[in-house]
Amino acid sequence: MDDHRTRNLDGADLLSTLLAASEDGQRLSDSEIADQVMSFFFGGIETTAATLAWALHQVARLPDIEERLHAEVDALVPAGGHATFDLLPQLEYTGRIITEILRLYPPGWLLTRITTTDTQFDGHPIAKGTTVVCSPYLPERFAPERWAGQNTKGRNGALIPFGGGARKCIADTFSITEATLALATITARWRLTHTPGAGVTPALGAILNPRGLNMRATVRSTSRA
Repeated sequence: MDDHRTRNLDGADLLSTLLAASEDGQRLSDSEIADQVMSFFFGGIETTAATLAWALHQVARLPDIEERLHAEVDALVPAGGHATFDLLPQLEYTGRIITEILRLYPPGWLLTRITTTDTQFDGHPIAKGTTVVCSPYLPERFAPERWAGQNTKGRNGALIPFGGGARKCIADTFSITEATLALATITARWRLTHTPGAGVTPALGAILNPRGLNMRATVRSTSRA
């Protein structure tokens, strides 16, 4: 924080944003900024882990999707290497899988908002200042193909795993990028299969995690080009 202030680092990074933030003209204290940074670190760990776990679970369930995913990563990710940011535009099907997982199993499965004016919903009056609770968790068929041809803006406007409006998750684009590259790297190296008798159910907590997910990792062939 002192380094940013001393060197007048006002770039478009998270710390610069927090240093410039104010409420009623009052800047955040160093302690408050540190708390916010730690919240970002912790908030981005389990959510991404849950997304990847659900993705690996669904891919292992559906051989056609697994085959298509492997074909894409094998063509792009060097054998023994990892997916890099420059490959992201080409990891189109991998990105579709992550988007569909976020639609089916949003880590933040319960969202709240406070109404800023008197309004109504489906004929029911809602007074200003009312806390409204909604859930983007709508499980149904896993179908990555539904996102074919969708650009990033269109994709994020069609589902709300990160919320919306002024309180939308600041790390939405970063999270999708991170999960896509991680899934590509994992599946380029290993094939994940369910252990016998495993039964997976959603565990509703602070994060929507897969309960009972046990998988075995097998090294995939490294003879591919």
